[in-house]
Amino acid sequence: MTTRDALKHVVMIICICLLVPVSGTASISNINEFLKTCPMNDPAYNQIKSDFTIRHNGTIVSFDNIYCTEPASLMNVSQYTDELIILQSLRVIYHMDFGRSGYLPWTSGTLYAWMKSKIKGFDINDSAQGSSCCGQYSDGLYITLNPKDDLTRTADMTWFNLPYAIALYAHEARHVDGYAHVSCCGIPNGCDQTFDLNNLSPYGIQWWLINSFLNGNIDVGLSCGLSASKISDTAHYLLTGLNGNSGYQSRFCDNKPSTVTMPQHPGGPCPSNPDVKANGVDAYCIALPGNTVSVTASLSPGDWNGETADYWIAADTPWGFYTLTTSGWTPGIQMLAKYPLINIPPVEIFKSSLPIGQYKFYFGVNKLSNTIPDSLLYFDYVNVTVLTLTPIRPVLFENTLNNLSQ
Repeated sequence: MTTRDALKHVVMIICICLLVPVSGTASISNINEFLKTCPMNDPAYNQIKSDFTIRHNGTIVSFDNIYCTEPASLMNVSQYTDELIILQSLRVIYHMDFGRSGYLPWTSGTLYAWMKSKIKGFDINDSAQGSSCCGQYSDGLYITLNPKDDLTRTADMTWFNLPYAIALYAHEARHVDGYAHVSCCGIPNGCDQTFDLNNLSPYGIQWWLINSFLNGNIDVGLSCGLSASKISDTAHYLLTGLNGNSGYQSRFCDNKPSTVTMPQHPGGPCPSNPDVKANGVDAYCIALPGNTVSVTASLSPGDWNGETADYWIAADTPWGFYTLTTSGWTPGIQMLAKYPLINIPPVEIFKSSLPIGQYKFYFGVNKLSNTIPDSLLYFDYVNVTVLTLTPIRPVLFENTLNNLSQ
């Protein structure tokens, strides 16, 4: 094989599977791993770019110029900017709902959809002394944020403090609905009159979100992959923000939220984590006609080990949905099996070449075990695109190949 042929072979390998390090999960099953990834590697990145804008002192910041390198939660704090914190927060808000809607007391939709309907974005103002709502620009309303110091940005790199950033954004967005602060608690314009679960004020929404992150009503996998001491530190930090003089409890006058106690499983139990890959790659794989596509599925049961669940394996194809059953791949949507959740190493569920077109392979489990692929299904997916035989010659290799031919 000539050097030129060898390089062509390398190009072909690159084109067979693009190594895009992103997760295809619809929900967040391990927030600690999630925050190690960068926004630009998230399948929802372009959607978030379209829905929200970040400004700094009024000037629009290009999302693509926000620096991030993985593992993001281990970056140097000087490089972990306020803009990156906003992006990471928006990613969590986008994914954390698990496809649910109607579970938030103040909106019938998701937190992401509600915030999108209230604000256009965020303006980091170097002269701001705190956060406020809202600054008006030609394209909409912006939450004003003060720059964070190194200590706060360090805490925001992980799930230790990021819940408070998310709750703050929701607090400020609530002001768009006409909710103003009062001074009855002794803090000038720093309190809300009454805590009412049926009509949550800005501080009420903050309390509700932090409480939900602590008790697992919004379960993003706080307890997954962390030591017991780190789980305890994060849980106690969330609990401190809810109760007493240092918590949101003190920000109400007529009626205060009840004192919260530490739950048995802070953040909720670590959920099962399905994983599906095509040719060993997460999220997105490109193949050529005649290339073999091998799809594997694996499962980490988390704290649900041994509990019965419904297993679902499906493929969205140019000819409609197919599901894997005990009889093989079958048209339509059917459950594979009802079985205890256990650790499953990668198992090949499909191996063949595919016709030209777009495909998406899914693997999910449902602990409700109700034979319905509903909103509590934890799943992962991988996209497979089979291209035409038109030669693909990346620009980076073009000059090299031409030089070798001379």
